[in-house]
Amino acid sequence: MLELYVASTYSPARETGGWGIKVVEEGRQLKREKGSEKGATHNAMILKAAIEGLSKIDEGSEVKLLSNSEYLIIGIKDARQRKGNRELWEQLDKVANRRHVYPDYIAKHKWLGEAQMLARDAVRG
Repeated sequence: MLELYVASTYSPARETGGWGIKVVEEGRQLKREKGSEKGATHNAMILKAAIEGLSKIDEGSEVKLLSNSEYLIIGIKDARQRKGNRELWEQLDKVANRRHVYPDYIAKHKWLGEAQMLARDAVRG
């Protein structure tokens, strides 16, 4: 099963949100990408990270989506808990429905190295 690590950040000084992804299979990095958007919120960027990450994975694949964002993980598991960013949630649903996605919350200390690398990439966008 593929693992998709997603992270996001927001820089108030630059008024820019950033996201980063890392796709891993059996401990081996397959893909790593990042992006940024002026004026985007932290929550919008975590959704963008999930959309971009899942888009890089073949349809029909099994994917464990890992993040320390409760906003993302809870929203994927229970659509009633979603707040804001309706268009991004709709995009995420379309991409996720074409794959077998298993979202999982990971506390920061369990993947600190991965989170730090993705956060730096996201900030640099």
